[in-house]
Amino acid sequence: MKLCCHTFRYETEKICRLFLPFEKIEVIDFLCDEDSIAVTRQEGTDIYCCLRLNGETAEKSETLSRISDKREAERRISALLFLCFSLVTGYKPRWGIVTGIRPARLYASVLKETGNEKSAEEYFKDSFYVDEEKISLCKNTYRTEESIISLSKDNSFSLYISIPFCPTRCSYCSFVSHAVE
Repeated sequence: MKLCCHTFRYETEKICRLFLPFEKIEVIDFLCDEDSIAVTRQEGTDIYCCLRLNGETAEKSETLSRISDKREAERRISALLFLCFSLVTGYKPRWGIVTGIRPARLYASVLKETGNEKSAEEYFKDSFYVDEEKISLCKNTYRTEESIISLSKDNSFSLYISIPFCPTRCSYCSFVSHAVE
């Protein structure tokens, strides 16, 4: 698979890996006539994605309300690529476009921005394409984490311990890891 894109290479490559986990993804800076290619582009406020895979093609584009928010542009381009892959493959990963961050942490930041759980859940569903069951799991994990954190004292600290083996690899995982059979 060739990925021809601009500055959002990390996120768009992660989206490709959601759908093609065992394929080599080669990031290129030029358009080419390949059977398996994803092209993403941003020109001002216009963003565009085209995917050619297994003889199928999907294209999506939209206009952003402003170009100053780099994170939102990155999320929208990732979303367009995700939608193109979903159309071409008929597959929709249950964690949507959530990659590279713990979902409960992302949920906490969205909850802080939106101000209430209902809005945060809708944002997860409509903007990150996370399914209902995973949203519920994320919300419950967030609540559990918050109940533990609330017990902390001012002079305490948090220590994160990574367990370096998992029976499967979550689509949002950014740790250097491999699924074990």
